[in-house]
Amino acid sequence: MQISVVSRTKALFQGEAEKVTLPSETGQIGILTGHAPILGVLGEGLVRVTDYAGKVTNIEVSKGFFSVDEDIVTVACFDGKEPEA
Repeated sequence: MQISVVSRTKALFQGEAEKVTLPSETGQIGILTGHAPILGVLGEGLVRVTDYAGKVTNIEVSKGFFSVDEDIVTVACFDGKEPEA
């Protein structure tokens, strides 16, 4: 699936993922390929992106929203930090 994480000022991450874990206002939510469409409120914490090789990338985010539709995950946050290389 495709994932895009953006803040108000820049793109923080874009790529392919096997699994994405998001901090929602009510707790963590895991997204896998084929997930039902959803629109949710993003909490503060880490977006954890696991690629098909098993590599995990952590992106720090704060408040915003996320959507999942047809294997496209979009995370729009108020502020965030790019993952370290």
